[in-house]
Amino acid sequence: MRFWTLLRSNSHFFIFASSLFFIQSVSFAYNPAGKYVFVENKGQWPEEVLFKADIPGGYLLVKQQGLQYFFYDTKTLAGLHAGPKKEENTRKEVERIKTQNVFIEFEGSQRPISNPLEEQAQLFNYFYGKNSTKWVQGARGFKEIWLKGIYTNIDFRLYSMGEALKYEYVVHPGAKVSDISMAYSGHSSLQIENGALKLATEVNNLKEFEPYTFQKSENSRRSVKSSFHLENDVVSFRVSDYNQNEDLIIDPELIFSTYSGSASDNWSHTATYDSQGNLYAGGTVFGPSFPVTQNAAQNSVGGATNSSGFLLTTDVVIMKYSSDGQTLLYSTFLGGTHSEVPHSMICNSQDQLVVFGTTSSPDFPVSNSAFQKNFRGGQTLNGGPITTGIGFVNGTDMFLTVLREDGSALRGSTLLGGSENDGIHDYRAFLIQNYGDEFRGEVYVGPDDDIYVASITTSDNFPVVGSNSSLSSGYDGIVFQMSPNVSQLKWSTYLGGKRYDAAYGIRVNSANEVFVVGTTLSDDLNASSNAINRTRQGEADAFVIKFVNGQQVALTYLGTAEEEIGNLIDLDTEDNVYVFGLSQGAYPINGVVYQNPGSGQFIHSLNSSLTETNFSTVIGTGKGVGMVDLVPTAFLVNDCGNIYLAGWGGKINTNNGYNPNSTTEGLPVSSDAYRTETSGNNYYLAILEAGARSLLYATYFGSQTPADPDDERGDHLDGGTCRFDKNGIIYHSACVCRGQITGNVSFPTENGLQANHNSNNCNMAAFKFDIDVLEANFDLVDGSSINPDSVCQGSKLKLENKSKGGITYQWSVNGEVISRLREPEYLFEEAGNFEIKLETFNVVTCAKSDSFFRSIHIIPFESSVMADTSVCGGSEVILNAEGGDFYTWSPSNLLDDSEIQNPTALVSESTTFTVLISNDLCSVEREVTLLVEDTKEDFIVTESSEICSGDEVILKATGLADYFVWSSSDISELESDSLTVQPFISSTYTVQAFYADGCKPKKEVSLLVDDSYAPDFDYSIEYDCGKPFELKFENLSSGSALYTWKMGNGDSLSSQIPENYTYAAPGIYEVTVDAQNPIGCVLSITKPVEIPEDDGLIPNAISPNNDGKNDTFIIGMSNVHLKIFNRWGKTVFESEDYQNDWGTDVAIGTYYYEIQIPNGRNCKGWIEVFP
Repeated sequence: MRFWTLLRSNSHFFIFASSLFFIQSVSFAYNPAGKYVFVENKGQWPEEVLFKADIPGGYLLVKQQGLQYFFYDTKTLAGLHAGPKKEENTRKEVERIKTQNVFIEFEGSQRPISNPLEEQAQLFNYFYGKNSTKWVQGARGFKEIWLKGIYTNIDFRLYSMGEALKYEYVVHPGAKVSDISMAYSGHSSLQIENGALKLATEVNNLKEFEPYTFQKSENSRRSVKSSFHLENDVVSFRVSDYNQNEDLIIDPELIFSTYSGSASDNWSHTATYDSQGNLYAGGTVFGPSFPVTQNAAQNSVGGATNSSGFLLTTDVVIMKYSSDGQTLLYSTFLGGTHSEVPHSMICNSQDQLVVFGTTSSPDFPVSNSAFQKNFRGGQTLNGGPITTGIGFVNGTDMFLTVLREDGSALRGSTLLGGSENDGIHDYRAFLIQNYGDEFRGEVYVGPDDDIYVASITTSDNFPVVGSNSSLSSGYDGIVFQMSPNVSQLKWSTYLGGKRYDAAYGIRVNSANEVFVVGTTLSDDLNASSNAINRTRQGEADAFVIKFVNGQQVALTYLGTAEEEIGNLIDLDTEDNVYVFGLSQGAYPINGVVYQNPGSGQFIHSLNSSLTETNFSTVIGTGKGVGMVDLVPTAFLVNDCGNIYLAGWGGKINTNNGYNPNSTTEGLPVSSDAYRTETSGNNYYLAILEAGARSLLYATYFGSQTPADPDDERGDHLDGGTCRFDKNGIIYHSACVCRGQITGNVSFPTENGLQANHNSNNCNMAAFKFDIDVLEANFDLVDGSSINPDSVCQGSKLKLENKSKGGITYQWSVNGEVISRLREPEYLFEEAGNFEIKLETFNVVTCAKSDSFFRSIHIIPFESSVMADTSVCGGSEVILNAEGGDFYTWSPSNLLDDSEIQNPTALVSESTTFTVLISNDLCSVEREVTLLVEDTKEDFIVTESSEICSGDEVILKATGLADYFVWSSSDISELESDSLTVQPFISSTYTVQAFYADGCKPKKEVSLLVDDSYAPDFDYSIEYDCGKPFELKFENLSSGSALYTWKMGNGDSLSSQIPENYTYAAPGIYEVTVDAQNPIGCVLSITKPVEIPEDDGLIPNAISPNNDGKNDTFIIGMSNVHLKIFNRWGKTVFESEDYQNDWGTDVAIGTYYYEIQIPNGRNCKGWIEVFP
């Protein structure tokens, strides 16, 4: 699972790993190493063109007697990529794209002989226009072009060095440098500055450095001074004296100063696969028609051209890559003079690619047997909001093209449409909007390779063969079936009601029954009487419809009170229907299913008759009802019912007003995800268990960071479908753009055919990601021998795991489990025949487990080696092996003789010896380890223990040693068989025994002093009105188990904390707490506790008669706030720090008091004053 590699070809990415590959961009005349590739003209271009190469922001034509550069404004094109913002949706015109041609005529030249060099492996196919004689297959590309004899005895060479395009003149003996004359036209300005030739256009700048001119002989190179000469826009060279008997090379270097390493801009729409696992990526490349004038032109994409320019258009480009992504099998251009876009692709049973899309070209290539050869078109779509900046000047028809397996010819190609636009979806009809939705619709092939399409039309005269033959509204879905070579329309039908309807996805079962999913605003679709929903539930609903022989047999609405879009559909092995769509409502959750409530993506499973729900659920970020995260791109139910889905989300949606909530941030991912983090602008791949019972796997994929902070288009698809195969491998196309400010791109590029992003704007990409592979495999490795038929008894073989997709493993030999490691070794101790079995497991996959077997014969050869032995360092040990005629031991430097059966070894450290035991028939290697441990069984010491701090401990050592030596951190060396210590902290003591045979074993004794416990306490005095003082004690001790409180008055309490203790008399008491730890150690702490003289009592009468007794109001507490009130409530006395002095000079009678004591409590009462 998740095996992948990434590659790019020209401007195509590929990702692989057992199966993830990625192909980046379609700079078809730009080779994988960043070099320019010159494609030969085999009739696909005007006759005067010899070669064509893509260059940064345009292309270069090499002609018989000159060069022609074409440039377009890539920044404006990049701005159109995301489509106009919503507030601009009413615009009739879009921003015009500046283009410019620069012509260089070789004045006075003669017709040269072209000689291309360094042919590339990649071939190019061009199916342009209806004239099949102009279709070209197998055009070759070259890295270097020579025009021999362009002037008399002068050759012209054009090639690339790194990312620079270079040309040079080779002036042979007898030639004149003055013959070279290059007339420039079409530019804005041309000048020589600091020796360099600088050319400016409205969209780009070019610079040619001062020419480097030289002559070379066999062993040397000599420079010749030279310079450009410019007069009336004609460039020539001035060269100083040189040896006219040798060749002279004039070598300028051309730099595209505005761009670096880029090529044609291209967008990505669709991807599919064939039975061999090859990947097909389909997109659009911006390749303008050839101009007929030498003037700069401004042209509106999709608008009419003016008399001095041409229309910037898109062609379909298709790339076929090998299953491992390492080989580009073919690349093909498909189109006419105006724009084409592929929507969906699939391969039939013969691995012929079927492409469905829309075109605005009256001369779109069609086959002789095409069902519809004539383009019917419709209303102009001028590159506005409906088509993300792509112009369809003649309106649109659908096209279906079938390519042969090698891409070299068309098996069939047809147009299909009426007199209005067909195939383009106006997504603005719905609240749920996503970038690229205009290019939805899907093609599928049935069991007999018949071709089925679900799409949309606005034509009331679309070719219809079937029951529903009339357009019900301005926009209806359309479904049709065609023969494998698209020569026959077997049936077709409108699908819709009184309002907007669109068909998006289609599937065909083994009985040729057709299921279609789409979206409708209509409330009058002919739903079945027993449908799940017979009526539309909200403003827009998804719908599923079933056809048999072109006739509708069932239809149901799916939705909530809000809006739903039904994007993709698939069937399981029992023809249950599965729908992947988007919802702005609280989509119903049915069954015991995995779910992310409050999410905007739904999966709904229905029975084949569309009358019952099997289950339904929602997945996503759970940000809230109505929050749609993803744009669905691929959907599959595999043979064991697991559900696969893919989509993208991010800034190209949010920044351009399509879907403000679109993001991949916060989507659920599994712990084993390929990527668990996202920039928010990535792809999302997930697998749900059959019945949607659980999330088996989910991952992010794509660029690690946004391209730049100010313009985050992110990873996306420019509309269209991608596919999973039934093995769970996804084949996906991608559009990856550079940041418009920083130029950064961070799409993954591992193990790829091409890892360069070669466009200034966007590159088409493709990746293949194997999620569900599970394949057990292994090799038996015996040294350098792989999978031998037999080995000798006693051989140890490595079991080298070659499995794919496994998570856990189990190895068995003759049915007995021997290991669960990924790659164990196994020693064959017995002779005979053995079967080794590897089982690999992965619950995410459909198979769950897979097994692989190998057999091997073990030749009888009884051999053995002594057991591993512990020895003392420096001692001699006799090694022993048995069973052979010959023995070879290693390492030999530690042996007295390495070629005998029983050598003597001398080791100072642990060593493993290998012995090769052999006879005339067999040889095996065995191992024995001498483990230097210096151990003696009779050597015994006092065991380590826990003690109390300061305890005296006697440590003893016994054994047959001659003597013992003790040491520790504070004892250097003490020779004795015992040691008396009294540690106050944890300490370790080492004793070494010295034996007569040289062994010196060591042992340690640790005495652990528990310093984790410590007694401590605090106290406070509790005051209460008219009551004796109470003490509150707080035990602050740590790590203790038992406590004893000695209260200083003779009392002794065994408790954690004394509760509300009262002393009988004031004074100072010495309170001691004894804390005992679990092993009986005791620590103590003593603190003084002072009880004030006050008794806390409050009298209720005084007699201020100066007899010295009860003359004043004496309160048995200090630091109190006192208020005295008369019987009418008037304050007659107040003191914030009462000093027991109230009562003199007061009238006899009854008074009331309020006392606030230190703990904040209030005491209220009365007091009687007597005479």
